Amino acid sequence: LAADMYIAIADTLMYTETGDPTLVVTDPAAYVQGIVAAEALLVELRKNSGAGIDALVDIGGVTLPKTGTLDQTEVEDLYSLMFDAAGDPTLAYTDPVTYVTQLVGLEAAVDIFVVEMRKDSGAGCDALKYVTGFDIPKSGALTAEMYVEIADTLMYTETGDPTLVVTDPAAYVQGIVAAEALL
Repeated sequence: LAADMYIAIADTLMYTETGDPTLVVTDPAAYVQGIVAAEALLVELRKNSGAGIDALVDIGGVTLPKTGTLDQTEVEDLYSLMFDAAGDPTLAYTDPVTYVTQLVGLEAAVDIFVVEMRKDSGAGCDALKYVTGFDIPKSGALTAEMYVEIADTLMYTETGDPTLVVTDPAAYVQGIVAAEALL
């Protein structure tokens, strides 16, 4: 390698901004495993015209480019998907194909549900807000927080089974509108 390449590696990969050694120094094998896993995840996210990237924006508020290299912040965002708060690997690390499939599927399910809620001048949105206090806007894009809230509170039971929001969104809307009428 040329001298300038050694300097670039040392400057960008071996030490943090505060001078602490990174995995490149302390555990090179783990660093290489992480890079290989990050590449696999990024490849999966970018497939199908970047459907996984789009879902990340909607659900996680994470924006990654659909092509090209990542900057340092984007690399950190990618790694945050691959490891939980304790540093343990997530599904995004161990099985990126399944992770992206589930991510895109979740985004689609939320979108289908919101379309149903917004029919009839937003009757489902009004009823849901009246009955539960949960507010889905009658128009416009959802925030990443809204996607997560819908997924966490409305789509699955505590045991992980899908609710009517997933299996029959139209029936859910009919039920919530009927519940509002009873209150």
